[in-house]
Amino acid sequence: MEYVDIFMMSLCSKRAKNCAIRAKVQIPKLWFILSEKGSRVGIQVDERRVRTLVKLQDCLGIGLVEPIVVKMGNNQEMTATIKSEERRRSGRAYCLINHLGEGRRILKALQEQMQVIFRSTEPHSLKLHVSKLNENLPVFENIKDILVTGKQLESDVLEKLLGTYPGLNSLAVDPLIDGNVLETSQIFQIERICFSDCGLYGLEILRRFTGSHLVLIDAPIHENDVVDIIRKWIANEAYQNLETLSIYLKNRSEINPQLVMDSFPTERYNPDIRPPMFYIESKIIDRYPDEMDFSEDDFCRDVIRGIDGKRASIGCLTEAIFFVVWN
Repeated sequence: MEYVDIFMMSLCSKRAKNCAIRAKVQIPKLWFILSEKGSRVGIQVDERRVRTLVKLQDCLGIGLVEPIVVKMGNNQEMTATIKSEERRRSGRAYCLINHLGEGRRILKALQEQMQVIFRSTEPHSLKLHVSKLNENLPVFENIKDILVTGKQLESDVLEKLLGTYPGLNSLAVDPLIDGNVLETSQIFQIERICFSDCGLYGLEILRRFTGSHLVLIDAPIHENDVVDIIRKWIANEAYQNLETLSIYLKNRSEINPQLVMDSFPTERYNPDIRPPMFYIESKIIDRYPDEMDFSEDDFCRDVIRGIDGKRASIGCLTEAIFFVVWN
């Protein structure tokens, strides 16, 4: 049986639900996705794909399926139509639930149902639009990765979200963040972060970052900022835990790679010392593994940290900077 079949069967009766529980079916990483259009639960089937398992719509349209009273989660009752639908492109089935009632209660019941009938092999991911952050949302359990979408996000709203979900493995924020970084911000407890619209908030995080993987896109950064980061790493003054740093400059912005490379002692690529390719697996939510060549380009150089001899490579282009630390 497919996951969607097991889920729909578990809604039929208490007996069917108990059968699903006893089966102890393991399920991959679950995604709880709250968008402007509605909510859904998906399964991560590989590094790039999340397949919809259940889709929620908070309306009961006129159709062939009669609404019924269903018990879900910890015996939460809801009036809904439940049917199997197919995605047009893939032909994969998912469960469509048109419901009446408080969305917060339905979402919580859905998570409870998932937790009791499936055995998760990994922590869950949460993807939500900024418009949902002002709603009375349930607190999802076992969330370790969060992706925020939308256009603009207030820093205090982000802090509230991070306070609700402490101990994240990774955070990705698409919208520009407006506001200041608190000295005691929860964001400094996160090892893996990506800002898709970096802004000044992202630059401040960069200056004080203590984690392992950081991606900044549309960054308003200059040569002296880059030089300062690398100098501090070489001197072991900061960035001791850094493994990969990827910075993509804003459109029509450029830096001078030669100016960066001339600011400290560097070494050219030596095949006797390290491999030419660096495999980047940041494990940041919604970012994929990649491999980068640090051997050929004139502006790929190595630097050495004096205190322990640790080696890092710099890939410095006019529109992007990459800094990776060799294991």
